[in-house]
Amino acid sequence: MICRAWPLVAISAVHQGLIGGAVTGKIVSQLAAGLPPVIDPAPFRADRF
Repeated sequence: MICRAWPLVAISAVHQGLIGGAVTGKIVSQLAAGLPPVIDPAPFRADRF
């Protein structure tokens, strides 16, 4: 079991969840398992704003 100091949050906008839900789920599951994600999630960081 992996213990993280931060939560994994996967959100999307309206219909985008239907389109990107599978990829989002794959990325989140890889991050939760400590594996490298299929894409670099850095451009989607919350602190980019």
